[in-house]
Amino acid sequence: MALKYYRLNCEICGYNSITDGANTNLVEYKRSKVQKEIPKLDPATGKMVESTWLTLPKKYKCPKCGRLISPRKLKEPELEDKTKITYDKDITTGGQGGFERL
Repeated sequence: MALKYYRLNCEICGYNSITDGANTNLVEYKRSKVQKEIPKLDPATGKMVESTWLTLPKKYKCPKCGRLISPRKLKEPELEDKTKITYDKDITTGGQGGFERL
């Protein structure tokens, strides 16, 4: 089973992190559903047809500055040995970050 990795990047303060979703220090910002279309009256039956809802993606508060950041899903690198994943030197200093290409 492939692990899913996400990048959290704050453009305001420069916070940069890669996680597999197991971090508990992130505070999730609660968002409500948005209505896609208004309820309509069905002409055949004369009853109201319920509207459809759109679920918004999750957002988190930046641990440094408190603004909202969105996680971006990273692609799994194509490696011969799927169990070995290596990282760049330090992804928190603003370098290239991500996975090392072999």
